[in-house]
Amino acid sequence: QEQTARVPEAPRSLNQSLGPGRLEPHFQAVVDCGTGTLRAVEALARWRTDDDLIEGEDLLELAAQFDACELLDAEMLRLAVDQIAAWRRMPGLRSLELHANLSPQSLRDPQLVERIEQTCRSGGFDPAALWMEVTESSVIDDLPQAAATLTSLRSLGVRIWVDDFGAG
Repeated sequence: QEQTARVPEAPRSLNQSLGPGRLEPHFQAVVDCGTGTLRAVEALARWRTDDDLIEGEDLLELAAQFDACELLDAEMLRLAVDQIAAWRRMPGLRSLELHANLSPQSLRDPQLVERIEQTCRSGGFDPAALWMEVTESSVIDDLPQAAATLTSLRSLGVRIWVDDFGAG
């Protein structure tokens, strides 16, 4: 009898990918220098374990190692949209915008635009208040695919911010 190799299922959550821990959005203020007004916040991913807080490049490397960049981006956006939508219901914060990072892996995901639209819809968040930050190198890596994806995001009202411009 022939044995068929069993292909492992893709992880359904970051916990399955990265192990025990909890994703936390931390927010960095984006302030209008002319008026001193809080204009937006940038969502920064943090992975809290029992012993540590993993952030920045370390978290990105860990997610890439476990092929979990798309999961990280999707979950961070969901958490950030939920928080910003709640803050936008408060007086003085109704026009608060959200900046969120998009990994090169997510930029190549054919389901990305649909997922972002669904996340905004289910969170009661206007996509016109969302800025997706992409690195210059992630756009250059596959220019035709990136252009198509970014054009589709723009059609939702999402604005695009090229981060680290000139670094590549």
